Amino acid sequence: MYLNDGFGVAHSFTSADALAHTIKSDLRKCGFLINKRKSRFSPTQTVEFVGYVVDLVNGIFSVPPEKVNSLLTLLRDLKN
Repeated sequence: MYLNDGFGVAHSFTSADALAHTIKSDLRKCGFLINKRKSRFSPTQTVEFVGYVVDLVNGIFSVPPEKVNSLLTLLRDLKN
């Protein structure tokens, strides 16, 4: 079984940090292996999630610049 893409939200850094530790501990107790390279358990206000940049400070969901550039390149190639 695989678990992919999830996040939690809290009102303060301290609460978010405690929540992250709880989630990490619960996942391990349930037998999940955590991919440390792909996981982030430190609180942040901006994160890439399911292919979009989520900016909780400014309340913005955006497309990462590399995806925009890839699309523009593809469109130029199709045009030519």
